Amino acid sequence: MFHKERSEKIKETNNPYIDARINYRSNEEKEKSNTRMWQIASLSALFIVAILAGGYVAEKKESKFIPYIVEVNQLGQSMTSKIAQRAIPTDPRIIKATLAEFISNLRLVTPDSELQKRAIRKVYYHLLDNTPGIKQTNEFFSDDKSNPFHRAEKVIVNCEILSVLPQTKKSWQVTWLEHVRSHNGDDLGTTRRTGIIQVIVKENTNDTTEDEIRRNPLGIFIQSYALSEEIQ
Repeated sequence: MFHKERSEKIKETNNPYIDARINYRSNEEKEKSNTRMWQIASLSALFIVAILAGGYVAEKKESKFIPYIVEVNQLGQSMTSKIAQRAIPTDPRIIKATLAEFISNLRLVTPDSELQKRAIRKVYYHLLDNTPGIKQTNEFFSDDKSNPFHRAEKVIVNCEILSVLPQTKKSWQVTWLEHVRSHNGDDLGTTRRTGIIQVIVKENTNDTTEDEIRRNPLGIFIQSYALSEEIQ
């Protein structure tokens, strides 16, 4: 209504200078109004960008790896694992159980190919690239005399762990018996062996994948090892 009355007054004005002045003021008010709207929109956009940038920085600072709590039984064998907020100290019982399992899987010979493959995979779960341990293991599985798939054509080998004892802060001694049988179940002999194993515990980082955490929750790795047969 206001604009309509104002428009009629402009039409009734016969002075061209006054008409021009009125039109100028009207346009100036529109420009000021548009300018204020753009300023408000720009400030709002900057505010939103600032919030998003702050959220992005906060997210980048957060840890990307997922820690797990591992529940063990009385023998130190892992039973279950679940996501946790903080890492827990490495229990010597867990190191003992890990080394016992490592030797059992490394020396296992079975005609069950799926079981054999699973044991080999578990061995490599505790080995790091570019370490003596993984090179020794590659050579062991590649040698025809020690390759478990070749040996499984004639014999079955199971390990009986006797002891796992710490020697130094990083070295452990594992002693075990290897029972060798034929496919018919005939006893082909038992040998007593000893291994000196160097262990490192590697903390999970942002580059550690969830699969790696599930396979080796506490980051216990075999740096190197030396195995020998005891002379009776």
